[in-house]
Amino acid sequence: MIFSVQERSCGGESMLSPTTRNMGGNLSPQPEVSGGLNTEALTCIIERLESEIIDGSWINISYEETDLEMMPFLVAQANKKYPELNLKFVMSVHELVSSIKETRMEGVESARFIVNMGSLGIHISVVDFRVMDGKTSVILFEPAACSAFGPALLALRTKAVIEREQLPDCYFAMVELDIQRSSSECGI
Repeated sequence: MIFSVQERSCGGESMLSPTTRNMGGNLSPQPEVSGGLNTEALTCIIERLESEIIDGSWINISYEETDLEMMPFLVAQANKKYPELNLKFVMSVHELVSSIKETRMEGVESARFIVNMGSLGIHISVVDFRVMDGKTSVILFEPAACSAFGPALLALRTKAVIEREQLPDCYFAMVELDIQRSSSECGI
């Protein structure tokens, strides 16, 4: 594995972003965070977000970096609090299918995946994976309307990769929730 650490500044203090692993051409943040996010760094992020909500600047700000920085910590915390959740964060649909195959080979019968659209930006959906009676169920929950480009692209890519990889006895479905209203909500 190849690890990298990115140093960021917050209120004059530097903080480290999560570790990453080399996934071929894509670097994917991992839920196996070696150290926790320190309280000062988290406080700084929260204060900045609160300030941007109060002054209205949030509408014009891209939160991609913050979302990708925080997601591995949120996943690790969710798995710590709810171990049966088996939550994983993947950066692309190709990584999703690889993770589903790995999960199935490990004998795990239920897991959730937070999947990003890949190298073209950030848009995240959630996938529920279950094995029932030897058959694989994969359900993609799309938070936005599939009439938008990012959500449609992620949904179609997911369906295409699952079909191409021919997961044995796999049943795939998509659920369009249409509850996301802003590009600021594409990640967390």
